[in-house]
Amino acid sequence: MDKFQLPEIWADDDEIYRLFVPIKRPRHLDPTLYDYKVSFWRDIIVSYATHNRIVVVTEASLTKLFKRDFRPDGVTYYPMCLHQVLTDMMNNGLLNVVNQDGMLSSIMNWGVEWVIKKPASWIWAFIRGTDSLSDDLNRRSYESPDTLLYLTEHVTPLCKQFVEHLKSSQESLLHDAHVYTQDDLDEALMSFFKHVPTRLFISNQLSEREFIKVESSAPITLVFLLTDKQPINLDSKTLSSIAHLRKTMRQISQDEKRLSGEIATRRARVRELARNNQKQAALNLLRRCKHLEAELARKTQHLTQLEALELKISAAKDNWTVLHAISDASSALRRTTGGLEGLEDAEHTMDEIAEAMDDVNSVSNAILTSPDSFLGGIKDEEELSAELEDLLSGKTSPKKAELDAPERRLPSLPKGEVGPLDEEEEEKLLHILGSLDLKDASASQALSDLDANAAQ
Repeated sequence: MDKFQLPEIWADDDEIYRLFVPIKRPRHLDPTLYDYKVSFWRDIIVSYATHNRIVVVTEASLTKLFKRDFRPDGVTYYPMCLHQVLTDMMNNGLLNVVNQDGMLSSIMNWGVEWVIKKPASWIWAFIRGTDSLSDDLNRRSYESPDTLLYLTEHVTPLCKQFVEHLKSSQESLLHDAHVYTQDDLDEALMSFFKHVPTRLFISNQLSEREFIKVESSAPITLVFLLTDKQPINLDSKTLSSIAHLRKTMRQISQDEKRLSGEIATRRARVRELARNNQKQAALNLLRRCKHLEAELARKTQHLTQLEALELKISAAKDNWTVLHAISDASSALRRTTGGLEGLEDAEHTMDEIAEAMDDVNSVSNAILTSPDSFLGGIKDEEELSAELEDLLSGKTSPKKAELDAPERRLPSLPKGEVGPLDEEEEEKLLHILGSLDLKDASASQALSDLDANAAQ
C-alpha cells in the first residue's frame, strides 16, 4: 500500500478485530452494526482504489492486502467479512463482475440472478420456514474469491483521465488531430496504470465506451481519439507512413544517445591513459573515437532529413499524393485515393519529397563510401596530439547538456583525411609527445585551441 494512509482506527486492536470478523446479523435485524462495518470497508476499498488508479479488484487480493498483525496475540488476521461487503456493494450497483463476453452478457447474468435465482431462493426459504436473508448474508453474488470485480463509478472518470494523459504524454501523428499508434497507446497505458488487471480492463473499456477507435486494417495499427473532433480526411496509409518515420526517428535518436555516451566514455579513458603517460594508447583510442563521431554525424544527418520529410508528409492534404517513408532499404509507401482535386499541389509535394530523399541518399552514400572523410582536417598526428592535450585541459570534453539531449546533437567535425604516418611524421610525433608536460597547465592551455580549430 504505497503511500496510502490507513484510517486512525487501524491502530486500535480491539476495534479492528471487531471489524475483521464476519457480519453475523443481517441489516434488518441490526442496521447500525451492519452499516458501520459495510461503510468502513467500502470507504477504505474505494479510497485505496482511487489513490492507486485501480478499478479492478478481487476478494482474495483485498483480503491479502488488508491483513493486519495483532502483536498481543502474535498472529496475523485477515478480514473475514469482505465477501459480505463486496456483495452489498454489488447489490447497490457499486461493483460488477468483469465479463469478457461484453455488456450484453453481463446484463443477462444480472437478470438471471435477480429475476430467477433470488426469487426462487426466497420462495424456497418461505416454504421451508427458514430465514433466507440470513442465508444470503454469507452467499456471494459472484462466483469465487478470485472473480474479477470492477468499481462501476470509477471507470468513466479513469478513462477521461487517461485520455488526457495520452494527449499530454504522446505525440500525435498529426498536429491538427489526435491520432496515435498502438505502441503509443500501450506505452501510455503502462505509465498510467501500474495495476495490470486494471490496465487490461480500461484498454477494453476505452473502445467499448467510445473514447477511442482502433483501426487495424492500416499497415500500422492506428488509434483515433473520439473525444475530440477529428478532420474528415484522415488517410490511414498517410498516417502509417508518418508512424513509420516516427519509429525510425526514435531508433536513430536512441542510437545518437548511445554513441554520445560511448564517445564521452572513450574521451574520459583517453584522458586517463594520457595522465598515466600511455600517450600512444591514448592517441589510438582518440583516433577510434573520431570514427564514432563520424557515425554520430551520419545518424544526425539522417535524423535531420527525416524530420524535414515528416513535416512534408504531415502537410500533404491532397487527394492524390505519393509519400515516401524511410526504412533500412529506402522502402516506399504509396497512397492513392479517388478524385483529381488538388492534383497540381500534390505533384509539387511529390517533387519536394523526392528532392529530400535524394539528399538523404546522397549523404548516406557519401558517408558509406568514405567514412574517413568525416574525420576532418587532422593532417598529421601533431593535431591529434593537440586534441589530446585539449582533452586533458577539459576544454573539448562534451558538454553534459549535449550528451543528455539525443537530438541536439554533435560536436563540430574537423575537416580533411587521416592517412598512415611516414617516418618523418612518426619521429615528429614522438618528439612532441616526449616534450609534453601533462601537469603543465600553461602547455595544456596553449594546445587547447587546436581542437577548436579542427571542429570548425
